[in-house]
Formats: sequence, structure tokens, C-alpha cells
Amino acid sequence: MGQELPIVSVLSIDAGALSFVKTVEVYVSFAKTDGLLQTLEGKVPYRVGDALLLGIQGEQWPVERNQFDEWYRPVEGKAGWYVKVKSVLATQLPYAFRVPVTADGLVFLTGKAGDWVVQTAIGHLSVVDKLIFAQSYRPSLWVRT
Repeated sequence: MGQELPIVSVLSIDAGALSFVKTVEVYVSFAKTDGLLQTLEGKVPYRVGDALLLGIQGEQWPVERNQFDEWYRPVEGKAGWYVKVKSVLATQLPYAFRVPVTADGLVFLTGKAGDWVVQTAIGHLSVVDKLIFAQSYRPSLWVRT
């Protein structure tokens, strides 16, 4: 068995993490049943009503409905399309890693060397492929203190 990948669990205490905003629109549908969604980085569970997002390269990921309603707004005149309005903390890692995506710590996403860890809120981490991150995010005007 290979060596365990390091686990990243929080960015808000990482002085190297910077603030970014997502600049692209995503297509959204809402789950009619509970299920598992295959993302680029692993399988993620979702519940009825959660948002199922489709990104710029066909990548998919779920967002809990209450978080989705806080973090995203509809694009005027484009049914089903949304834009993220909340900035995130993010850092690019030069090594492969894992991040927990469930509160019980039993489900992980795996990142490759060069991928980004994105934290929307404490306890809410995701992994974004380095090329998708470059196409989707820009530095925020918000400055960490």
C-alpha cells in the first residue's frame, strides 16, 4: 500500500492562503433524490434539494442548498445559470493531498500536485484542478488582515 497523502483541513489559519472570487457562471440543477456525485476529485454525497453544479469543463460538484442560497445568485435572463458572490480562501499546493468533505471525516477528495484547495467557510473545503482554477478565479480586492 502507498504512503498516505497529507490531509488539509482548514485554510483560514494558513497565512499563505489568499482571497479569490469566482468569475465564471455555472449551470445548476437541484437534486430530486439523495445520491453520490462523481467529481474530478472523488465521489461526494448530496441530499434532496442540494444544488448540482456544472462547471466550464464539464466538471460537476454538489453544494448543500442552504450554502448555495448564501453563496450564489441567479444570472439575470439565463434560466438555470448562477454566479458565485462570496469570495473564498485558496492556496495552491505543490504536492498531492486530500481534503475531508463530510463532517464525519470519512469522505475525502484527492488533489494532484499543483491543484488548489478552496475554503468557502470553516469546514467547507474543495479541490479545484489547477487549469480550471486559472480559468475560473481571480484575486479578490479583499485583503486578509
